[in-house]
Parts: sequence; C-alpha cells; structure tokens
Amino acid sequence: MRSLKLRRVLPVLLRKSLIFLNCIFLIVVILFTSLLIHVFNLDYYVKLFEENRVFDNLDREDAIILTVSIFDLFKHGKEIEKIELKNNGRFFTEEEISHLYDVRTLLRKIFVSYYSCVILIVLCLPFLFEKSLWHFIKNLGQIFTLASSIVLGLGGLLYFLSRNFGVLFENFHLIFFPQGNYAFPEDSLIITLFPEGFFYSFFKRLVVETLILSVVFFVLGMAGINIPLIFRPANTPKK
Repeated sequence: MRSLKLRRVLPVLLRKSLIFLNCIFLIVVILFTSLLIHVFNLDYYVKLFEENRVFDNLDREDAIILTVSIFDLFKHGKEIEKIELKNNGRFFTEEEISHLYDVRTLLRKIFVSYYSCVILIVLCLPFLFEKSLWHFIKNLGQIFTLASSIVLGLGGLLYFLSRNFGVLFENFHLIFFPQGNYAFPEDSLIITLFPEGFFYSFFKRLVVETLILSVVFFVLGMAGINIPLIFRPANTPKK
C-alpha cells in the first residue's frame, strides 16, 4: 500500500518540480528578451543619441564609430582601437575602458543565462507531455501564467521605481559593479556618448516591451489552462 502511494506521489512531485523549474527559466527568458533584441541595435542607439542631443557635443560619425567599437568589444572581445575624434581628439580613458570590460562581463553572464534557460526549457518539454496532449497544454499554461505574473509584478515595480531613475541607476551600479569604477566626470567621453537620458530611454523601452511580452504569455497561459477544460474529449483522463 505504501509503495502504491509512493508511485502515485512521485509523478505529481516530478510534474510540479518541472513546472517550477520551467517557470524560473521562462522568467529569465522574458526578462532579457528585449535586452538581447536592442543591445546591439545600432539604429536604435543612433535614435537615442538624437533624442538626447549627443550629436551636439560629439561628431555623428565619431559617435557611430565608437559605438561599433564597443559592440565589437562586447561581442568578440576586440580591443577598442584608439581613433582621433574630429571634435577635440579625446578618447576613452583606461578607467572608462575598464568599465566597458566590466559591462561586457555582465552581458556575457546574461547571454549565458538566457540561452541556457532556453535550452533547458526545450529539454524539459518532453517530460511535461503526460497522459495526453491536453495535459501538456495545461502544464504549459501553468508555466506561462505563473512566470508572466511574476514578471508583470517585477516589471510594474521597476516602472514605478524608474520615476527616480537616478537613484535606481546608481543602485544598479552598486550591485553589479561593486568595484566602483563607474563614476566619471560629466565631460568624460563615455558620459558624453551615453548620458543618463540615454539609459533612461533604453530602460523604459525594455520595461514596456517586457510587460507587453508578459501579457502575451499570461494570455497564452490562461488559454492553455482553460482550453483543455472546454475541448478535452470526454474519455480523456482527468487529474
């Protein structure tokens, strides 16, 4: 009798564990999808440069060349080549380049986490397919609904906190760059190229798109939970 109960409990525990783990994986995917879309989007950077009047203080061609060099550093680890800027011959200082390398390290961790979670979700999918397709859809619905609900709450909190973006931005750096090499003079090249307004606009777009993606997953999740209850054949076993 005890072994029979154990055989019944184990599949339930396995299903709940897989749902919980996939929920965590999906949270990571939803949170960072928008970032991965825009982080190397040069056209979007140019748009933000224009909105924040970067080209008033820095030659347009110089700004684009510097941005592409930063992309090459982030993506391939290529050293930023020293170029003579048209305006005043400035270039990134060693401290600024050091900070860019720290940003690259953080981005690499995000990329690894993101793609690892995508792979783990795909690997877990077969184990969520139980007695019927309807159970599989219901399991996916539970994952989508729970993960998106958590991200919606987190995204809403971040949107609220962004009203005081300066404090949020400072705390972000304190957490992810504890070595403290992120503070630069107002007239430094890195601040000229990426003023606070640039990051504020970037951040708002990431939050809004993440909230939209979360709503999509929430709707899909609710559909996945309820559709099997409506259309499941009468002879399909229930849980």
